[in-house]
Amino acid sequence: MKREAVLRVALIMSVIGLLYYLGYLLFFGYLPAPFLYDKRDTFMDFFNVSYWAYKDDRYLSWGAVYPALSFLVVKCFYWVTGVIPSGNSSMVMRDASAPVFYLYFMVFLISPLAWLYLERKEYGFSQMVAVYFISIISTPALFALERGNLIVLAPVFLALYLVRKDAWRAFSVAVLVNLKPYFILLFIPLVYRGNMRLFVISVYYSLALFVVSGTILDPYYWQVIPNLFSFGSSSDLFSIREVLSLPASLSAYKYVLGHPSVIGSQYYLLYGGWADLFGGVVGLMSLGGVVAALLALYLYKDYCGDDLMLVVLVVVITNLSYTTGGYSLILYFPLIAVFGRLRYARIYLLLLLFLVSPVDIIPLAHSYIGEQYSYLCGRTVGIDWTLGAGALIRPVLNYFLLLLVTVEVYKKNQLNQTFVEL
Repeated sequence: MKREAVLRVALIMSVIGLLYYLGYLLFFGYLPAPFLYDKRDTFMDFFNVSYWAYKDDRYLSWGAVYPALSFLVVKCFYWVTGVIPSGNSSMVMRDASAPVFYLYFMVFLISPLAWLYLERKEYGFSQMVAVYFISIISTPALFALERGNLIVLAPVFLALYLVRKDAWRAFSVAVLVNLKPYFILLFIPLVYRGNMRLFVISVYYSLALFVVSGTILDPYYWQVIPNLFSFGSSSDLFSIREVLSLPASLSAYKYVLGHPSVIGSQYYLLYGGWADLFGGVVGLMSLGGVVAALLALYLYKDYCGDDLMLVVLVVVITNLSYTTGGYSLILYFPLIAVFGRLRYARIYLLLLLFLVSPVDIIPLAHSYIGEQYSYLCGRTVGIDWTLGAGALIRPVLNYFLLLLVTVEVYKKNQLNQTFVEL
């Protein structure tokens, strides 16, 4: 009943957020915070990949950080719809590929049905309905949709990993790693538990998928590995407004404070010392939380079930880096039932409630940034950029979630020691 109550509140908040965003779009002609400030860029995570899926120098000139599988998945969208890719830029390609995005939208709507079917034993009908609609209209879900990001496929394979064993689990890891490389962390439970057979199978499937998809796509597919390292080390890859749109990790604050535009500002001349100190502390906190969680899993691996290990690793992934993106919070949706079975279930569910709620409707700051073409309304409009409360609240709450699941692992060990003493 506690879980059902939280799900109802989360659904109500998600509906409020959806209505607010739609009303704002109809009245002002663009989406407010937390959606990206560049209103021309709608759906461009998908169409940037689409454009470069049909270019031969994606890994060399563009520096693509997407494994080959992502480009092949996008090509499948074009193949299914029969759309012939055309255009000399990704935005022109978007304008000529409406049926492709309609298919993406259908996949966005169907994916939660797929993983809910896999987890059907975990929910009653009313809870399943609530979880489904939260999964498609909550703020992180709408953010993923507005970006057109392929992460919307990931919850299906996380659920498959959760409810299946052995070969199916190895297959799930292989697909996830080849969609989003940070899922390589899912190898950790296999290593910690000494399940070398399944570890070898998972690595084999992952490498086979990487090599086969890369061979089909591009002879330089291996270049994605150095591209990923350079991507993560860049200090000015994104603008401050992009990073603060829907951050999920404390590392976003460190990135902002170390951004060249901040370092060269009048603010930095006045408060640079304090900014450096705060950025360093935040960076250490972010890294320390991740290391503590992984260390706890290693030390107390014998007392953690597969479900708890998966939860900890997914929470680590969302806290790992600002580059993971705020849409990574949708990875929590297929884990709701697991969170509900843990020691601190009530706290977890409340944290998830706030993480998916439209707290960004509360403005912290705003500035007029001029006129832009808004893709969603098809005209040029004046943009009043707003920094929403979610930019401050979500990374902090997500970090607290990371600390709490780490404590959960420690408590598993402590409980086991109590039983031994008895």
